Amino acid sequence: MILLDSIYINNSGGKVLLDYLVDCLYRSDLDVFYLFDSRCSKDFQQIPEEKKLFLKKSLFSRHQFYKRNSDRFTKVFCFGNIPPTIRLNATVYTYFHNLVLLQQPRDFSFRKKLDSKFKAFFIQLNIKNTDHFIVQSENVKNALENYYGLSKEKILVFPFFSENKNVIHTKVRNENDFVFISDGNQHKNHDILLKAWKIVNTYKPEYKLHLTISHVYPTLRNLVETGEYSGYNILNHGRVAKEALTLLLSRSMYVVYPSLMESFGLGLIEGCEAGCEVIAANRPYVHSVIKPLRTFEPLSAEHIAYTVLNTEMPTIKTSKLKIKDEISALINLLKEESCVE
Repeated sequence: MILLDSIYINNSGGKVLLDYLVDCLYRSDLDVFYLFDSRCSKDFQQIPEEKKLFLKKSLFSRHQFYKRNSDRFTKVFCFGNIPPTIRLNATVYTYFHNLVLLQQPRDFSFRKKLDSKFKAFFIQLNIKNTDHFIVQSENVKNALENYYGLSKEKILVFPFFSENKNVIHTKVRNENDFVFISDGNQHKNHDILLKAWKIVNTYKPEYKLHLTISHVYPTLRNLVETGEYSGYNILNHGRVAKEALTLLLSRSMYVVYPSLMESFGLGLIEGCEAGCEVIAANRPYVHSVIKPLRTFEPLSAEHIAYTVLNTEMPTIKTSKLKIKDEISALINLLKEESCVE
C-alpha cells in the first residue's frame, strides 16, 4: 500500500496540485491511503472513509502516525516538504515545493525568516528518512542540491499540473487587461506591483489590473478595495473558481507576474495555457517553466511600470510553455517495486 501524506497542505498552489494528484491516484489502480490536513475535512469526498485520515497539522500528530504505521506501507509520498520523522520500512519520496524555506526574501520580517530557517533545519535533520526528493523544476532542484549538499541522484524532477481542458480560445481579448493570479503571500510582491500600477495609471488610466487576493489577507485586500490603491483601476476578484479564472484569462491579453520566487509558478502556466502573453519577473523560476513576452526587475516599481507601458501586443503569440505535465510518469514511479537509482 502507498501512503500519500499531505498533512501540511490546505490552500494556495499546493492545494491545487494536491487536488489534481489525488484525483489521478484515485482513478489509477494503486492501493493508496491518504493522510490529509484536518482543515480539508470537507474535501476529497470521493475517497472511501477507510482509505483516508484527517489529522491536525502538527509535528507530534504526524510523528505518532508514523510510529504506529512504520511497517504498513511499501511506498510513502510526503507531499509537503518535510520527510518522515523516523526511518520507515518503505521507499520514501518527499515532494519539496517551498523555495522560501531556502531563500528568504530580504524584506521578510525577523520572525518569518526565523520560522523559515527552523523549517529548513528540521528538513535537514530528517533528510536521512527520505530516499528521494521530488521537485517541479530544475531551478528548485539546483537550490535544494546546493542548500543541503545533496547528490543529483537524490532529487527527481517531475513537473505536474492539471492541463486546462476548458480553455476558451478567442481572438477577442481586452488589450488593456492585466491579470496577476496569486494570493497575498509576502513574496508574491503585491506591494511593489501596486506602486507600479499607480505609475501606470498616470499614463494609461484605461489599463486595468485584475488580482485574486483572498480573505486570508484582509490588510492587502483593504488597500486595494477601499484604501490607498482603490482609485487606480485595480479590481480584486478574491479567490476564484477554476471556471471563472478560465473566463477571466480568456478575456485578458496579459498576465503580469512580479513574484520574487516560486517553486513552480502555476499562474504562469495557467496564463500561457489560456493564450495570454506573460510579462514576468526576470527570475530563474520564470525561465525554467515558460518563455515570457517580456521581463522586468521585480523590486523596482518604476521598471515594472516602464515595462507594462512599453509592451506592445505581438503579431504572433510569444509566451510559451517549456514544460509538460508528467503526472503519468510520477504515478508510474509510485508503481515501481524498487527505488529509482
